[in-house]
Amino acid sequence: MNGLKRRHKAAASRKSGATISLGPYFLHSAERGPFQPRFKWTGWALELAGDAFAARMSICGPSGRQRTNPYLSDYLVPVEQVPFRVAYIRSALPEAAHTNLLPLETVLTSLYCNHRVSKPLETFLQELHEALPFKDCDRPRVKDDSPFLAPVVAAAGFEVVDFWQYGSGLEVSIAWACPAAARSPGRKFYYYAAAAEFRPINHTLGKGRWVLPCETIFAHLLGRKLRSLQRGDPTDLLSEAGQQAALAHFKWSKTTLLTRKELKQARIDFVRQHPELHRQPRELARALRAAELYSELTELGAIVKQLPRMLEEANP
Repeated sequence: MNGLKRRHKAAASRKSGATISLGPYFLHSAERGPFQPRFKWTGWALELAGDAFAARMSICGPSGRQRTNPYLSDYLVPVEQVPFRVAYIRSALPEAAHTNLLPLETVLTSLYCNHRVSKPLETFLQELHEALPFKDCDRPRVKDDSPFLAPVVAAAGFEVVDFWQYGSGLEVSIAWACPAAARSPGRKFYYYAAAAEFRPINHTLGKGRWVLPCETIFAHLLGRKLRSLQRGDPTDLLSEAGQQAALAHFKWSKTTLLTRKELKQARIDFVRQHPELHRQPRELARALRAAELYSELTELGAIVKQLPRMLEEANP
């Protein structure tokens, strides 16, 4: 992954593959109040211990107006308190890069990726949600009551939370539903887990492909767990109800119903049938898009670039 770096201290105990038998768990910290400009201590620390290292990491968060509704990425820990290697992307650290801090989520993702942690990730994520206030993945936008996922996947707490069409593609977003916390009884809290991209054709979804997240966030771990529960293509993880729901959210048009060869010929035929627009490339491009021979998201400039060849084939 471009830009992926590892930050660590050269200590003999910082080898990979440690066994973490205690924690990570949250405990109250005496460190409170302002820490650096735009940051303040949260009053929480994270402790863990294993056969190769132990750590107590104090957690700081945004101060001022940003604190009222923070994101998980707003919580940081001092680099010098992290006793293991951490993979991070420098471009994703606009604040921390200048303050010698690392995002808490990035540190914990590296911990669970590279070491054997006895505490299940799902248990820790629930404790994290109960300890620190932060926004969830701004979903769900659909109600997954059927359920939309295969039984073994749904039983593990995963849910489909969104269907989003872009041109001829359809993205299905999946999250892990954390049980309700004391501060919000009756409401699930969602951690984003994965997305699958489909190119529907002939009223079927097709196999689909996974849209892999960055390796420095919890979605990397949750997505890996999701894919391990049921092997196969993304469509194999959807139940019959889920596949039907996905197709119901997809708007069919000529660009999605025709084969590539049929669509090419339909465009040429359209150009041939409208000679009055041959000297008005942008108007011809706009007409092709209005006739659903291009996606509504396709820029006119991109269509105009293809017109010379279509004009040539329409007027041999």
